[in-house]
Amino acid sequence: MEISQFKKFANLIGLDQGEDIDEIYDEISKADRVLELGSGYGRVIEVLRRKGFKGVISGVERSLKLREYVQNTFNEDVRLFKELPLELNEKFDAILYVWSGILEQERDIQKDIVKQCAELLDEGGKLLIETPFKEIKKLGDLKEDTKTIRVKEEWGTLSAYFTSAQDIEEYAKEAGFKNIREVYYHTRTNLSRIFYILQK
Repeated sequence: MEISQFKKFANLIGLDQGEDIDEIYDEISKADRVLELGSGYGRVIEVLRRKGFKGVISGVERSLKLREYVQNTFNEDVRLFKELPLELNEKFDAILYVWSGILEQERDIQKDIVKQCAELLDEGGKLLIETPFKEIKKLGDLKEDTKTIRVKEEWGTLSAYFTSAQDIEEYAKEAGFKNIREVYYHTRTNLSRIFYILQK
């Protein structure tokens, strides 16, 4: 997907101004080290800096094109990695997995990512996972038996596993998280979304 298409899609669903980050900023505002999974074109990095976030921001992004775009846009203001696991001796205070990024993975991979995030977090650290709430069924052909969905768009086909609250609870328990909270909100375009906040 082209960067312009990413931005268009963010605008369409009402996340282009950082509406998701507005909802949970108090959860991470005092963090010293934040990691974002799926940094894309740098939407969240830009929002955090605009809000005055002073901590170190790191990101994981598989696409070389997007990593180069973010690096050129933010210069030395962000550290980027290609994939998990990270070869670091440091821990993070918060990990952000927003804009439905988790849905792009199969269930077993989702579970493994949550486990890896737990290992990357300091004691008391938070993993914040954001997904659609209800509206996912309006996007395409949701197969209730497997909770998978395929959405065909001009830019390609998205295959996703619709993560439920039960899935998140299972992942969190197996990864050793002590607490799970849910935060519901609506985007500017009135889509229902949910944050799962997992605390180590």
